[in-house]
Amino acid sequence: MKPGIVFEYDKLSDNLLNFGGSVSLKLIVSLSGKTQDGHKRNPIEQYRYPSNKYVDTSHLISLKRNFNPYLVIEYPNPNEYDQIKTKQIMIGMYSIMGLLDIMKDFDKKIEQAFAYKKKKLYLLSDCITPVKSYPSNGNCIEFVQDIFYTGPNKDEENIGVKMILNGEYSIVMNAFTTWKSFLYLIHTSDLYGWGSNLVSGLTAKAIGDIIDLEPSVDDSIQNMYNRKDEQLRSSTDTIGQKISKSKPLNKGETKKSFFD
Repeated sequence: MKPGIVFEYDKLSDNLLNFGGSVSLKLIVSLSGKTQDGHKRNPIEQYRYPSNKYVDTSHLISLKRNFNPYLVIEYPNPNEYDQIKTKQIMIGMYSIMGLLDIMKDFDKKIEQAFAYKKKKLYLLSDCITPVKSYPSNGNCIEFVQDIFYTGPNKDEENIGVKMILNGEYSIVMNAFTTWKSFLYLIHTSDLYGWGSNLVSGLTAKAIGDIIDLEPSVDDSIQNMYNRKDEQLRSSTDTIGQKISKSKPLNKGETKKSFFD
């Protein structure tokens, strides 16, 4: 069977949150997968097979989906000479709870590192409580209190959170807007549910990509006609052989046969 267009899909992506500075949180659904011989696995497989399970149908179809959902924090590559323009930190199902625990604990201590004096915001260095999380192999996310500047001239001070990615790129976000949105998304993340919702859009496109585990009805009918044609040809050949072996009619016998 020739693979359909769904077979060529490799990844689906949703942008969940922009931190600013080309840093974003994304939902990725990977449709990749290899067989033992190196072929690409179809993300949606459908099989049609005979079944006597129900009285009103003789065949059933099973649909199987293959996908892997995860989150990534995408950020600019600080190495300007590298051909790779962006880098990613993967956050899989196995690391969501650990990251969430660290973020919730840090969230309770954010404001303790700040003080106001004469309407000016100060960061208390002795009260800073940095935390680190290692959501995937070789990747690190660090959170630390910092001052977030806003306004037309970037001179308005607000309580902020600095996020340091793999020790090579950092960005400061507003502690009461962007940080809270980030915390909410991690707290409510349902990677399977989100991923399943994205993959469902492909299901309609895969309707025609069905692997039939037995010959189709049309094939069966065609085979029946082919068998009948063979039988007819066989019987015709037999009749021809009998006629060719019989004694030819002479002229007298021919006339007699007309008037009898």
